Amino acid sequence: MDIEQKLTQCLFTVWMEEDLRSFCAWYRLRDKSFRREFFGDTLSRREGSIFMAQKKTVLSVQTLTRMALLVAIAVVFSYIPGITLIPAVNFIHYELSDLPILIGALAFGAFPGLAIAVVSVLLSFALGAEEGGFYGAVMHAIAIGAFAFTAGLIYHWKKTALSAILGLAAGIIAMTAIMIPANLLVTPIYTGATVQQVEALILPAILPVNLLKGAISAVLAFLIFFNKYIERILRGPAEK
Repeated sequence: MDIEQKLTQCLFTVWMEEDLRSFCAWYRLRDKSFRREFFGDTLSRREGSIFMAQKKTVLSVQTLTRMALLVAIAVVFSYIPGITLIPAVNFIHYELSDLPILIGALAFGAFPGLAIAVVSVLLSFALGAEEGGFYGAVMHAIAIGAFAFTAGLIYHWKKTALSAILGLAAGIIAMTAIMIPANLLVTPIYTGATVQQVEALILPAILPVNLLKGAISAVLAFLIFFNKYIERILRGPAEK
C-alpha cells in the first residue's frame, strides 16, 4: 500500500469516527458500553461535559422560545374585552390573557411564570390593550403574578395532577389574599373612591369575584395543560 492510499484510509477513519461521535451525541447514546464498542476510551469526560453544556444551552433557548410564544398569546388575548363577573365591582374583570400565563407557570416553574406575567402585562399596557390603563396594569400584574408564582412553585415541587390542583388552588388563595391590601392601597388612588368605600366592597364583592375568576382560570389552565398534545409542545422532547 503506497503512501497516498494510507493517507486516504487514515482520513476516512478519522471522518467516520467523528461522524459516529456526532451520531452518538445527537441521539444521546451515552452508554459506556456503546462508547467502548465504537470509540474505545477516546470519548473523554471533557468531551462529554462539553456536549452536556451544549445540550443545556439548546434547552434553555427552547424554553425561552416557548415562553415568548406564551407572552405573545397573552398579549393577543388582552385585546379581548374582559368579562365583568359581579356588577358591583365592575373594575375587576375576568381576563382570558391569564390562561397562557398560568400554563407557562405550570410548564416552566414559578419564576418563569412570574416573568411571563410581568412581561405580558407590560407589553399589553404599552400597546394600549390593558383595560384600566396604568391602574389596571398594576392590579393585573399583582393578581396574576401571585397566582402564577404560587401555582408554579407548588406544581414543580412534585409534578403530578394532584400537585397541579393543589398549586392552582393555593394560587387562587394567594391572589385573593394579596388583592385585599392591593385594592385598599391602589384603588382609591386611581378610582377616586375612599378607603372606606373599598373596605365595604371586600367581603360582598372583591373576595367573591377574585375567587370566581381564579377558579375559572384554574379549571381552564388545568384542562389545557394536561392535554397530551399541549403538554408535549410545552415540555419539549427532553421531558417526554
